[in-house]
Amino acid sequence: MAESLRVWQALRGALNSPPMVRSVLLSVLIRQQLSLKEDFRRRYPHWWLVWEEGAWNVSGPGEQSLSRTMPPRDELEDCLPTGDVLAFELDVSDGRQIFKLGRSAQNDIVIDDSTVSREHLALHCPSPNDWLAETKGPGRRLFISGKRVAHGTPVPLRPGDTLKVGSVVLTLYDPDLFDRRLQSEAQKLLAKAPRR
Repeated sequence: MAESLRVWQALRGALNSPPMVRSVLLSVLIRQQLSLKEDFRRRYPHWWLVWEEGAWNVSGPGEQSLSRTMPPRDELEDCLPTGDVLAFELDVSDGRQIFKLGRSAQNDIVIDDSTVSREHLALHCPSPNDWLAETKGPGRRLFISGKRVAHGTPVPLRPGDTLKVGSVVLTLYDPDLFDRRLQSEAQKLLAKAPRR
């Protein structure tokens, strides 16, 4: 009975909370930018948080409550480009001002890495071009562009700032900086493409 109540409360909370932030592989966004050209910025006018390439510390059994991300099986190896990164769209057009980030599936941005706390930090957007980061507890470590952030202190963020959460590195992009990164990555991709 207690287990059923716990599941019901989790589902009710999930239904009443804003939807999880959309995440897209950077390689997919590069291809969309190449095909959409100027329309890409109209479709994606938002800020982005990019989970940069690096070691992934997979959570152990029971560390993730409702869902789990698993690395690809061997037969799927060729499907993903090596070093592809995940980009989270920070869409505030619906009035959302806070994005919770952590390992738990109840967060807006889920980082399923064992070095990230279940509820690690919150990103605040008090106005469209202003972002702040704040840890969610005293034991949560956060470094912004190499500087340690004290618990309980909201820190202003700038485009291009890196956030080190556990061993995960995230980069914050405004639309212009993100567009430049996609263009740069597209040039690298096109340079590697076989000539016809």
